[in-house]
Amino acid sequence: MLIRGGGEDKDKNYYYMERSYGSFHRVIPLAAEVESGKAEGCFKNGVIDIKIPKSQAAQYKGIKIPIKTG
Repeated sequence: MLIRGGGEDKDKNYYYMERSYGSFHRVIPLAAEVESGKAEGCFKNGVIDIKIPKSQAAQYKGIKIPIKTG
């Protein structure tokens, strides 16, 4: 995921532009449990790179989907 402090999005039906001055705050809901104490962030060339590892329970959680053939 790439998060930028200011952004721009163009489409046929709309034009969206975000500018940020001073401090910046964004909340992004995550779909899995994470280990927030091991989160790391780096800001370089206007790009914020955030890495948050999944918890052990979330890494091994999965589902089986039956596949029918023919």
